[in-house]
Amino acid sequence: MTALHRAEDEYAHGAQEDQHPEFTRSDSPMPRHRDQASARLTQALADGPDGRVRQRAFNLPWLATCVLAEGDPTSGAHLGNQALDAARGLTSPRLLTQLAPSR
Repeated sequence: MTALHRAEDEYAHGAQEDQHPEFTRSDSPMPRHRDQASARLTQALADGPDGRVRQRAFNLPWLATCVLAEGDPTSGAHLGNQALDAARGLTSPRLLTQLAPSR
């Protein structure tokens, strides 16, 4: 929840155009916060500029995780595939570590 509130604050306070918060593995949503995490991740993906491939590649797996945890394997798999597509060609070690369980 702390990370979600931090992201909300950063957006509300006009983060620089090239500074968009990313959710990390330590921000994994607990079941009671999953709905809020899903909504905020969906909004972050919708609001993010198209050129922010790295940001999308970080946020999509978390949204996929939330969707899968809610019991929707079809949508979760679709989001997971989008995450892998977004990550193609990126060389971020942190991103590759986050996506390792998806292999």
